[in-house]
Amino acid sequence: MGHDAMKTMMSSSVLLIGVHGLGVEIAKNLVLSGVKSLTLHDKSLTTIRDLSAQYYLREDDIGGVVDGATLERLADLNRNVQVSVFPKKEVEIDDLSAFNVWRYIHT
Repeated sequence: MGHDAMKTMMSSSVLLIGVHGLGVEIAKNLVLSGVKSLTLHDKSLTTIRDLSAQYYLREDDIGGVVDGATLERLADLNRNVQVSVFPKKEVEIDDLSAFNVWRYIHT
């Protein structure tokens, strides 16, 4: 990537909706690439089945909310990226204005 692309990426605030198999891979790559901030939204409860596709979930996370269980492990990858969890149960259209990029990953 060129200088301008890296500069844009480093100033991007990203909302990622859905943090299961594909979503967690995208989240990991965003954190490693150095976006300004990544906000996760996945209020589903962790099941044993999730452990086979979402590699940041552990057995003791079963029954907990997926985005909260994933947060710290993703944040450990790059301390320069602010990783957070979207606080509301549902994302509404008005909420999207706080982000430069948003993506819904349905798995």
